[in-house]
Amino acid sequence: MTQTSGAFNTVNRWSCRTLWLTGLLMALAACADTGPPGIIQYQFQVEAEQSHDPSMFTQGLLKRGSRFYESGGRYGQSRLISYQDNGRQADRERSLAARYFAEGLTELNNELYLLTWREKTLLVYDADTLQPVRQLNYSGEGWGLTDDGERLIRSDGSAQLYFHTPDDFRLTHQVTVTENGKPVTRLNELEYVDGAVWANIWYSDRLIQIDPDNGRVIGSLDLSELVRTAQPATAGAVLNGIAYDAERDQFWVTGKLWPTLYRLSLTPKP
Repeated sequence: MTQTSGAFNTVNRWSCRTLWLTGLLMALAACADTGPPGIIQYQFQVEAEQSHDPSMFTQGLLKRGSRFYESGGRYGQSRLISYQDNGRQADRERSLAARYFAEGLTELNNELYLLTWREKTLLVYDADTLQPVRQLNYSGEGWGLTDDGERLIRSDGSAQLYFHTPDDFRLTHQVTVTENGKPVTRLNELEYVDGAVWANIWYSDRLIQIDPDNGRVIGSLDLSELVRTAQPATAGAVLNGIAYDAERDQFWVTGKLWPTLYRLSLTPKP
């Protein structure tokens, strides 16, 4: 009887220990599988609409105070314009030489930085007058452009974000943009907001929010519902153009050859 009881107690102790070890291993495995936090899925509400020049092949869009700055592409038609947020009529406009295809645009320290597509030339203008200030050279293509207050951030249609110094456009480093571990290509127009880079994806109805430190996609906004009602039946009239409205903490979006700008408020989906 004593031997039987001892054997039972020994088995019981081993069973408890086994269960404890199993639970510990399961907990450790769960921690190991956690990985990066999930991607925030945003929803939108249209708060306002504004007329937009339907001849503008929108490449870069930004808003400073009550003023929009916009660049439009295509050879022989590329231009840089500025206008107030109460109408589409440009009050300042500068046409580019026919050899340039205007691309992404940003403003830093009262200067406008304008990329060109394949011409490897960055054009710099005075933000008040749109008068040329200087030109800088770079390697590769120019698609989208934004800034974080210190560096210029460029896309080139790949999965890369390139970081440049504003004084000489020297490349300091680059990151690969990934979503769930996979590269996201066709990055186009960019906008920097509260420590993150928002990006259009060429021929996609979605915007993504990117951590510029590691390139991970941390947020996603599906605009297919807006595109279905807003996109004109014109070849190439794709979603492109993101301008952050700091006063309202909202976003203006449009597309190439679109007749309308839309102001959106964003919230995470429940």
